[in-house]
Amino acid sequence: YKVVTELLSDYQTKSCKETAKKIQRTCETYRGKVSTAVLMMPFWISQLIIQGQGRGKHHKPYQKSSVQNYFSSLRLAFQGKAYECDLLSMDSDAITDLYHGMVEARRDRGKEVGYFGQRLKDFHRWAARHGVENPDWPEIDTEDNHRSVSPGCFAEKDYFACQEYIETHYGFDNKVGLYLGFVLLLVFRFGLRSGEAIGLRRQDWCEWQGLMWVLVRDNYLRQLKRNSSRRAVPFLFCLTNLERELIDRLVA
Repeated sequence: YKVVTELLSDYQTKSCKETAKKIQRTCETYRGKVSTAVLMMPFWISQLIIQGQGRGKHHKPYQKSSVQNYFSSLRLAFQGKAYECDLLSMDSDAITDLYHGMVEARRDRGKEVGYFGQRLKDFHRWAARHGVENPDWPEIDTEDNHRSVSPGCFAEKDYFACQEYIETHYGFDNKVGLYLGFVLLLVFRFGLRSGEAIGLRRQDWCEWQGLMWVLVRDNYLRQLKRNSSRRAVPFLFCLTNLERELIDRLVA
């Protein structure tokens, strides 16, 4: 990162693409010597420089101060937390833990989190296009998580189509079909993560006077990694006949 910092100190808009190529060549010399996480961050910076702002006749290079701020905002976090991390092989939970640790370490030092969180998300959008799994952003307090939601990725009609497929091909009399349908219900209707849904126990399913909710908490099947993950999640929809049948068969 010292070499990249020096290259950015000589950055000029008229020769910005040459600087980007030098950063990429520097990264190549360290391939296999440092973690993929450490390498990917300056690679992202080089791509950012090449891409610039705008498109076509409106394209213009980033100013030197902007590029330096982008790099310096993430540098310490990646040096301190990601020096042994292979982002390409990590699952969603591991990446969530990594980013959460970065944010909290910064907060513990009394540093601002909003700008850092935005740059981290910018970096990850690029990294995701190269095969890195997405973290659970609501678990990471970057102070602006309301912007990280992607609505409509899995519509209700898709959910019902999946439930009907499971019922048709497995049947709710079959344990496999029953469990698949119930996990799908927990993920879509309650917004649980897959591990939370699979690890739910009977006593975590709650109904009282027409109200319905689930408890996400530690049990012998799995341990939650953060206190913020422990919660009660209410059911906010009207049950379909298929969903009522599914619930009655499993939790009766």
